[in-house]
Amino acid sequence: MGLLEDLEPMSQEYLDKLEHIRGAVAHHVYEEEGNWFVDLKRKLPPADQTKITFRYQEEFSRYTRNSEDTASTAIPSAISGSRISEVVRAKDRN
Repeated sequence: MGLLEDLEPMSQEYLDKLEHIRGAVAHHVYEEEGNWFVDLKRKLPPADQTKITFRYQEEFSRYTRNSEDTASTAIPSAISGSRISEVVRAKDRN
């Protein structure tokens, strides 16, 4: 992304690099949302799942500028199963 700073916005080289970044991010998201989180849910012990959920919500709050209250809800959310369990159940049905 640092390379974009040195290029003229809307030049072909800028647009090509921007498209490359977009593709890399989309691929990364697809991998994590596709199987990685589902596999993680199946393999990790509940305590580790809770820890990861808490850290995720901390980082999400940090980058979305939400209050710290959002991060403090991670543990109850993880214990109740949250979104990861829903994804696993949906994958198991298919």
